[in-house]
Amino acid sequence: MIFPEVRSLYKYTSFSKHFLSNIKNNSLYFSKPENFNDPIDCGIQLQKHISSDVVLEDLKKSNRKFLSILKNKNLNNSTRNYFSILSNENSILLEKIKNGEFKDSWHHTSPNIDYLEKSIKSKGILCLSENNDNMLMWAHYANNHKGLCIGIKREKNTRLSNNNFTLPVRYTQRLPLISTIEYTDGDEKYKREILRTLIYSKSIDWAYEREWRSVIDAGNKVHSIGGRIFEIIFGLNTPSRTRSQIRNYISRNNLNIKLRKSIIKNESFSIAIIDD
Repeated sequence: MIFPEVRSLYKYTSFSKHFLSNIKNNSLYFSKPENFNDPIDCGIQLQKHISSDVVLEDLKKSNRKFLSILKNKNLNNSTRNYFSILSNENSILLEKIKNGEFKDSWHHTSPNIDYLEKSIKSKGILCLSENNDNMLMWAHYANNHKGLCIGIKREKNTRLSNNNFTLPVRYTQRLPLISTIEYTDGDEKYKREILRTLIYSKSIDWAYEREWRSVIDAGNKVHSIGGRIFEIIFGLNTPSRTRSQIRNYISRNNLNIKLRKSIIKNESFSIAIIDD
């Protein structure tokens, strides 16, 4: 179980006709990558050649950005720890490249790239976050604060704690680059690692989302979350009718789900989460 200190993950969402039945069954919609708001997400960069020197420079740029973020004295401990881990991972990879542990040229040379693309496009991905109070995410994914944020427990021996299904996104400057020749010649473990790299990598511009992804084989379907829903947070503008529907449904079905709400912090462009 990677990062055991992360005990809860959150799903920002709109209210829909399936919302109530889904929370009762601890289920959510796992989307295919084609439905993501970032068209480059889960993409494969088709370049003939890239030298390890270019990769090295990109890693250095990422590290400079992470270190710049860490200089912010107002970061909370969780955020500081998160970006410290990212910076440390980059530093380890930098050393490996400097020590010649990777080949000098990473390139696409095989039409078998189609297999990789099809494998990724068919996946079902549940996008989650470590945060429940990010103003941008409330606006982008929870219908301009009219929606909800679902809190899910990340407990041992569940899909959300299983590294084969759920991992944090790695934020980078450049799309992942692979050699399809190495992919074709690699064993099954190596191929899984390639797919994992492509699915869990995202532009550094999205780092504020603190995203985790839970991945299964069949996309665009409702599946069990692999974790326990323990709270639902109302947005600043969640309609009173929606709030009443959720309250009544939870009470009627004796669901062990706590209701909370977001409020504007005094003299701040931010929100706080309190009990409803």
